[in-house]
Amino acid sequence: SISIKNTYSVNFVDSYHSNKNIGVIEQNGYQAKPFEEGNKEVLRKSVYDHTATDVSNIEIPYAPHAETNTVNIQTNRNLLKLPTPIILLGLPKSGTTSVYNFFKCADVPSSHYCCSPGAGDHPPCAPKGTPGKEKNGHMCGYCIKSNIFDGRPPLEGCGDTFDVFAQMDVEMTGYKTDERTNETVHTPMYLYMPQVTALDALHAHYPNATFILNLRNPASWEKSVRNWFNLKNIFKQTHLPDHGYPAGTLALQEFYRNHTKRIRDFAALYPSHAFVEVNIEDEGAGDKMAEAFGLSPSCWGRSNANGPGRDTK
Repeated sequence: SISIKNTYSVNFVDSYHSNKNIGVIEQNGYQAKPFEEGNKEVLRKSVYDHTATDVSNIEIPYAPHAETNTVNIQTNRNLLKLPTPIILLGLPKSGTTSVYNFFKCADVPSSHYCCSPGAGDHPPCAPKGTPGKEKNGHMCGYCIKSNIFDGRPPLEGCGDTFDVFAQMDVEMTGYKTDERTNETVHTPMYLYMPQVTALDALHAHYPNATFILNLRNPASWEKSVRNWFNLKNIFKQTHLPDHGYPAGTLALQEFYRNHTKRIRDFAALYPSHAFVEVNIEDEGAGDKMAEAFGLSPSCWGRSNANGPGRDTK
């Protein structure tokens, strides 16, 4: 199902749990006041307790600058009924590729994981011949994190031709000092998800952006995560928020419900954003996306799915 401008409707019925210790934060230097639920301030607590708590130990990659990433292309951006940028705030494995392909089919400049003009929707993202130290910066998540760390707008230089950012999250590793050897070592790989930790920055710099909350049933989402390469282990190494589960436990559905509630609350607090909520498992999702954005429903399809309704990316 779909909802626009904070009218919420989903195809699955669930109990959304409220955790007052989970708020919207940016871990790497962006300072903004937390949003409020009603009149009660939400505590600024990280959704993830990253291994590298000191920002000096976090790997901040090269981010390509605007002047090197700009290309001239003809697009259908003027046909869109809702403002740009269009930013997906759902979690990975929630139909991000399907949404990306929907806009790309309609000739709307779109990115998915890769934020380098001419790149596809999966690695390798950097153009051939890119120096090794610069390759990571062509991934949307690395570019966004670097920008926020340096106080720049999150999407600056991240392609600069895109109207749609369908997948911002990325697998990352950081550095820490081994207490025994005093050597610098890699921390375990984790997921950096701007749609979780950088909502304040996205709103501050793009107050009229269109937000899409792409959803699916939490149980089927968890199954998809567990079946998608090493994603479940990366989630585990990301350290899920404190829901009262033992450390290291995969509390995936709990996290999914809390993220859904957090995005809805954020959109309700900031009505300057057009807000489209769509269940990608709904048979009419394509028609409803087309209606919301003024595009053709023929561009909607299911991507990265192993069978009907399964493992949707």
